[in-house]
Amino acid sequence: TKVFSDTGIRDWEITQDSIYSTLNEIDIVISMYSTAPFIPAMSGIPVIWLNSRLQSIAHRDDMKPELFTGFQHFLDNPDDLTFRMKKIVDSLGENNNNINSPDIVHLRDFYPEGSIEKCLGSLDF
Repeated sequence: TKVFSDTGIRDWEITQDSIYSTLNEIDIVISMYSTAPFIPAMSGIPVIWLNSRLQSIAHRDDMKPELFTGFQHFLDNPDDLTFRMKKIVDSLGENNNNINSPDIVHLRDFYPEGSIEKCLGSLDF
């Protein structure tokens, strides 16, 4: 909570609701290793990714580390969170949800148009 008070954020919430049902209420997402924040990221909502032990374990598998580390707000050092939050809060309202945002472009590098159809086509039913 210190990070929120240091950045002037007075109204914040930790949610366990469906990410889809809260998209219209979200300004910023802070997450550890998870693919759920891909949804807000694809919607142009800034996502701060906190590096964690779980993430380093996942990176030993076939999951490409660049999928997460390539996001513009991936933090290796949790001490950078306050600075990054201030930067994001200052930029809110600058039409972050356009299709050319760095995080949307980054995700499209891994999941181009037609990815679902390609995946389904490769499954053997």
